[in-house]
Amino acid sequence: MASASAHRECTCENGGGDGFFCGESQCTSDLCGTGACIETAAGPACDCPLGTGGLHCEIDCSGPLEFSSELEAVVRQNIGKGSGDILASELENYTSLSAYDKGISDLSGLECWTSLRTIDLASNNLTDISALAGLSQLTSLNLNCNPIEDLTPLSHLSRLTFLNLELYSHCPSDLPLPDLSPLGHLRKLTGLQIGGRKVGSIEPLGHLKQLERLILVDVGISDLSPLSDMHRLSVLYLYRNDITSIAPLLRAPWLLDLWLQENPLSSLDGLQRLPRLLELEISEVGISESPVYSQLTRLHSLSAQRNGIVDAAPFGHLTEVAEIQLTDNEIEDIAPLAQLTRVKHLGLASNKIKDLSPFVNNAEFGSSGSLAIGDNPLDCETQTPHIQALESRGMTVWQGNGICPQ
Repeated sequence: MASASAHRECTCENGGGDGFFCGESQCTSDLCGTGACIETAAGPACDCPLGTGGLHCEIDCSGPLEFSSELEAVVRQNIGKGSGDILASELENYTSLSAYDKGISDLSGLECWTSLRTIDLASNNLTDISALAGLSQLTSLNLNCNPIEDLTPLSHLSRLTFLNLELYSHCPSDLPLPDLSPLGHLRKLTGLQIGGRKVGSIEPLGHLKQLERLILVDVGISDLSPLSDMHRLSVLYLYRNDITSIAPLLRAPWLLDLWLQENPLSSLDGLQRLPRLLELEISEVGISESPVYSQLTRLHSLSAQRNGIVDAAPFGHLTEVAEIQLTDNEIEDIAPLAQLTRVKHLGLASNKIKDLSPFVNNAEFGSSGSLAIGDNPLDCETQTPHIQALESRGMTVWQGNGICPQ
């Protein structure tokens, strides 16, 4: 047994188990031919010798390799070979493939490049990724913006530590979402990104106890209970979902960075008890008043935009904060915020602020950094001197379209 934090983990013979329990070996002497059998959470797989490939080394890779024209061009570029046959022996010393936005729809031939550890296939036309199933050395795989129909080929990639399945704004919006169950076998994942695809359940992700960075953006989730035992999470992005309760997250002692914006949260209670939380994004969560706002005293960065906040008093207690975004609220009285002498950026655009004198009256406020005050009902005749006073201290005052031209 080895100990990690307060949680015990197992080191299993032949790599069996998932770090939390050990199972009997499923490897047999003839499963991989001349290759080495490895245990994975999805069952046995193989480290194949040169000249073979596939999940069980069943593919003959001894002759010239055949690729689609799009993939062949990328392979040649990656290994620096402009013409002639491509042999598996020529790929052996190369461990990474970069094929971003190359129009690739067929990965045939890639199963013979068994030394690959890092692959970037983002923004292609992939529906079938079965050629990746036997690439047992893979540790990092970027598949974002692809219309993948089945994630099962990933289930035996037991060394994978990073996987990106996000959709970005430039990706087609009608891409299907495969079942997430195969991802539950990737027990060594420390980073996982899924976004822009609606999922029915994130329950399979509950098996991924090693996750440190998890991004689940715009996937339609409401139930966070599968995340309740992810004690290693330090970065968690959950914005643009249907989450109402954050209770399952309150057992994440290493959480440093949490993004919850654009969720219909019912309460913020508990966030103040996360001992290491430094960055919090809670814009557009519909909570205009909460005692928690004044208790987030460890934060270095807070964004609470578009929440209908009227009273800025709770935020005056956040004396360690370096950046605070309160744009597009209903704040008029900024006196409490003048106590934030360590702040380097204060966003107050689109509020109801009429008077900047509280900032000027505190000589310790605004020695550097920036203040955004655009789209506020400022009287330029009375407020221009205040703006000039703040700028003379070294603060940059952003007025948007120039509320008070100087």
